[in-house]
Amino acid sequence: RLKNCLREEDTFCRHSGDEFTLMTYCSADGLDASAVATKILEAIRFPFVVDESELFMTASIGIALFPKDSSDDLGLMQKAENAMHQSKKNGRDCYCYFSREFSQQAEETLHLTTLLHKALERQELQLYYQPQVDLENRRIVAAEALLRWHNDELGWVSPEQMIPIAEESGLILPIGQWVLEQTAKQIRSHYEIKREWLPIAVNISVKQFIKDDFVTCVMAIIERHDIPAACLELELTESLMLSDVDLAINKMGELHALGVSLALDDFGTGYTSLAYLKRFPVDKVKLDRAFVTDIHHSKSDAALAKSLVAFTREMEFELIAEGIEEEIQGEYLKAMGFRYGQGYLYSRPLPEEEFAKLFSTDVLTA
Repeated sequence: RLKNCLREEDTFCRHSGDEFTLMTYCSADGLDASAVATKILEAIRFPFVVDESELFMTASIGIALFPKDSSDDLGLMQKAENAMHQSKKNGRDCYCYFSREFSQQAEETLHLTTLLHKALERQELQLYYQPQVDLENRRIVAAEALLRWHNDELGWVSPEQMIPIAEESGLILPIGQWVLEQTAKQIRSHYEIKREWLPIAVNISVKQFIKDDFVTCVMAIIERHDIPAACLELELTESLMLSDVDLAINKMGELHALGVSLALDDFGTGYTSLAYLKRFPVDKVKLDRAFVTDIHHSKSDAALAKSLVAFTREMEFELIAEGIEEEIQGEYLKAMGFRYGQGYLYSRPLPEEEFAKLFSTDVLTA
């Protein structure tokens, strides 16, 4: 099919794996290369029939121009590959021309990835803890572990930068394992100090969750640190749960059997309806901060929150509001029936020692 899209004077080869390279002549501005790319995309998009079944594929194409983008063959190949990766980021089944801006972004991402590879061994990663409180009396009832990265060269790297790179590079697996270990260690440490168990929540990535041995790893960590399973709370996103519903339900059932607590994080930002939520064996639902910010002004946000209160009460789920920053928000949520909350009004995320001191006070003051 690909060869049928080409002219006699074009040069074409399989470069590696599922990557192919085409060298073709085009105008100085390169605009007619888009016509060739479109022709290839359409040819690949048409279904393949194998054993009477139709199989569908798509392609991602990167375009680099000589001599505008590079004057040598290796440089031209690298630029085209850079553009191809950008077309994948743009949603696949499309083409993308090389751009200096994309190239700079790619170089920055590569540099961050290299530094993140070394972050664990250099002990640059830290866990900060943000308390979750009873809205009635401001007593700390749980906490959420939040990953932070401080690098000597870059300073503090935001989670918004770090997490996507960890996901894409696969580093999320060893980092996620480290987070679970450190959290379990902290749960045990809090108990040794105060003789009171404090549940701590950990965000779980899709790649972690779908691993065959994930449940076994969680069980081993709980046993290794000798903590109650219910104190290790796993926060799952809607996208994780909906990526493979049957797998998610089965694995969540296995975790529940261990006694592990499960929470649906950022509720309201995805596609999970209240009716659909009944299928998932969760213990807690967290209302996303986007619905908390203007809840005392927005009728639609208030309506969602009221529906969630009624639903979780019926299903016997715990309900927590995220992102509470003002006293009026906390009071409004409490009046609506929310029992638990989390946000800067009560405390910012704190490093281990500072959080331990805060926990020892038991009740947060206004």
